[in-house]
Amino acid sequence: MKSLCSYARTCSGCSSLQVAYPKQLRDKALRVRKALSSLVPNNPDSDVFADIAASPAPLGYRASTKLCLDEDKFGQRRIGLYQQQSKTVVD
Repeated sequence: MKSLCSYARTCSGCSSLQVAYPKQLRDKALRVRKALSSLVPNNPDSDVFADIAASPAPLGYRASTKLCLDEDKFGQRRIGLYQQQSKTVVD
């Protein structure tokens, strides 16, 4: 699947953007069940867990972000997110 963002491969902001939205929902449901299964020890696959609700706007989910400031050796400043697994700023 082609990403909707040209920075998706380098930026650390949206690690699941290249994954199809229905798969994101399935993966999230599995993570929630795994994290909470100890609260339902006798039947972790029970119907206690509701389905993950799909957003009507799957790309409009970000409510906040942690941006960083960067200044290069020439004094040029920029704001952005860190590149994946580094301290390099992607603006």
